[in-house]
Amino acid sequence: MNKYNLINLLSDAIEISEGETIKKVKLDGIKIPIIQRDYAQGRKNENIIRNRFLEALFDALENNKELELDFVYGSIIMNNNDENVFLPLDGQQRLTTLYLLYWFVGNKELKDQELTNLRKKLLGFTYATRTTATAFCEKLAEITFNEDPSKEIKKSYWFHKRFEKDPTVIAMLNMLDAIKMKYEKINNPLFNNLNKLCFYILPLDGFELTDELYIKMNARGKQLTDFENLKADLNNWMISDSNKMKENFQKEITYNNLSIPYYLVLLSKIDNTWTNIFWNQLLKVKETIKEKENRNKLKMVIDPFFMNFISRYIINTHILGSTKTNLEIELSIIFRFFYNEAGNPKYNSFELYEEVFKQDNVIENLEKILDTLAQNYEEIAEIIKPIWNKGPNWSLTDERINQQQRILFCGICLYLEKNTFEPTYFANWIRVVWNLAIDPDIRSISPMINTMKLIKDLSIGSENIYAYFATQEFQDIINNRKDFFKTQLEEEKIKASLIINPNWEEYILKGESHPLFLGNIGFLINDNPDIDLFKKRIENAFLLFDYSGSNKSFSKQHDLFRYLISKFSTWNQIENFIYSDSENNWRLILRRDTDYKNKHYIKEICSFKSIDKIKEHITAALLIESSATGWNANSLFKVRKAHTNLYFYADFCCWMQKTGANKIKWLQEHIYIVRPGAWYDKVMIDCSRNELVTLALVEFKLNSEGKQCGNSMFFKEENIKFTKHIGERLFVIIFGATGYFTIKEKVEEAWIEIISEDYTQINTIDELRIFMNNYKNKLETNVDKELLRLFE
Repeated sequence: MNKYNLINLLSDAIEISEGETIKKVKLDGIKIPIIQRDYAQGRKNENIIRNRFLEALFDALENNKELELDFVYGSIIMNNNDENVFLPLDGQQRLTTLYLLYWFVGNKELKDQELTNLRKKLLGFTYATRTTATAFCEKLAEITFNEDPSKEIKKSYWFHKRFEKDPTVIAMLNMLDAIKMKYEKINNPLFNNLNKLCFYILPLDGFELTDELYIKMNARGKQLTDFENLKADLNNWMISDSNKMKENFQKEITYNNLSIPYYLVLLSKIDNTWTNIFWNQLLKVKETIKEKENRNKLKMVIDPFFMNFISRYIINTHILGSTKTNLEIELSIIFRFFYNEAGNPKYNSFELYEEVFKQDNVIENLEKILDTLAQNYEEIAEIIKPIWNKGPNWSLTDERINQQQRILFCGICLYLEKNTFEPTYFANWIRVVWNLAIDPDIRSISPMINTMKLIKDLSIGSENIYAYFATQEFQDIINNRKDFFKTQLEEEKIKASLIINPNWEEYILKGESHPLFLGNIGFLINDNPDIDLFKKRIENAFLLFDYSGSNKSFSKQHDLFRYLISKFSTWNQIENFIYSDSENNWRLILRRDTDYKNKHYIKEICSFKSIDKIKEHITAALLIESSATGWNANSLFKVRKAHTNLYFYADFCCWMQKTGANKIKWLQEHIYIVRPGAWYDKVMIDCSRNELVTLALVEFKLNSEGKQCGNSMFFKEENIKFTKHIGERLFVIIFGATGYFTIKEKVEEAWIEIISEDYTQINTIDELRIFMNNYKNKLETNVDKELLRLFE
């Protein structure tokens, strides 16, 4: 493939490939089309990319060596003068800088006819973005300068104020100043070396590309974007002498029937094939914006999507290639720079990118991934949706990303790196990845890293993951796991052996699609049921559970949840359980129950032949008092009383769910159910205090004063206090946290105790009434007969 310099495009013939044939077309100029943005490399705020580019140019000129400047894409049109003009699609910035460089060096070093000839050729370079830019380029080709071109131009009679409002003109003047500074540091003439600054030309017509590509490839915004700067640095790195992989990038390969250096193929794909991936994503984002006004405000810029993809791929590669601990990975500079849930890090250096790109096969793997995505994006985008949510979903390049989505992205990349895309096998792989990624315990970076590494281990068999699950290699992975994934992997192995049967597949996928189960149905399948029993379990599970936990339309008073609590048989189960009938807790119950008891009870319920039988079974279980074991023989009453209170009373359970009182806690030698972090939602449940308070409310004609737990006969606070006035006398009735029922009277500034009784030995309703009657009798014998008015 031929290389060309700027003068070639202004006055010479170039070769165009059309299928198998090659034809020559003489060009008469370059025209920056109106659809293009303004010249940006000369802007003052683009000094980093400007200086970097000029340093590369002047280094090549000073050392008389060739510098390849990537591809320049564009269309060839015939103007009104029957001249062939090249309209750059991509390469405007480079071409403009070269134009200014030719103009500056030519005016410094050429004289007479040579300078005249150059000016005629430079007249062929023009801008159509604004009339001022067009006029400025025409005038520039006519003039010369002595010392400082930008100052002299600004002082010229023809330089009107309207030129100062054209960003392209101002940027050109800034670039001329920068060129002057570089040129003055070199003592040798440079003009004859300018032809060593060359590039490849790919005309749109010859490449059979549509005009839509103008919009796609210029979806970059007015400013030079982070991605453009990254692309420029990537280009320089691939051809740099300091790059140990340089030879690999310089090798010639056949691409679109042309022999082209590999690094240019990569750059061409960035500008063409891979652009389609991110352009389609941008269009989808626009479609999701309902308001027309906001849709029109959306910047049609694809580079953030490209940067999202690159950043996430770098995170994957960094994690999977590291032998360090999770904490060391998390604290590493690369991780902290690229790990950002809300979008891309600001590009300011190629250094961190290079750390990853220089690793073996990283660029090649990235190329394979993007090639496959470009060819199959729509199909892949549909397949990666989880079975439990097939609606509009997260995509590979969305601005925001959570840990589950990072794991999914990792799984996608690993498959596309290792395999030829095959939709069925890819879908099987993604199903497994989702079943691992969605685990409720993946809520921080360390579990995310562990999951990515597990998926990397499994990716060895990603080409046919179901067949891999039948191998000893996979069994060894299961045997070596010590974390929560062990159970899920065992489940995946069982399902993989069954899912090859279409009848099983239908119901396995149905079960996995449940919005609560999210791929985890081990509690329904871990005992290898026959298919009819499994179908019945799935059917019942869909009736018993919904997305929020137990199905409230079936179980309005948390019947299923209370049923599960009623099956607890040990103090250890009772003490450590989270009493929350919520989606997250049910997921943990159904996934983390390592002794399988809770799963067994749910599986047992789901195995009944009818919903009526299920209701009968649950109702009967809720009427049975606890027979749980305690931590010793003396603890049986406390444990069983607390346990029974947790499931027997529907109103109390409803209050617990509403307030978030879901943890067992020891306070003052008593068992409480508490709301974590709150000082007031604490209910003693291991004795008859609640029954005593209920009776006292009646006997003493007291107001519950907000101490009652909803509509239940349970009462909150460690020390439950009620006040009562008898005339001008003030009394307080206390059901204390230490187990004493006390009445005190306020005398002046002190509280005088009238009576105090231990209520913790009350075990039955009869004992409760005896306790209260005894208390009445004591008041009757008191010399202060007015105390009997406490019962009024």
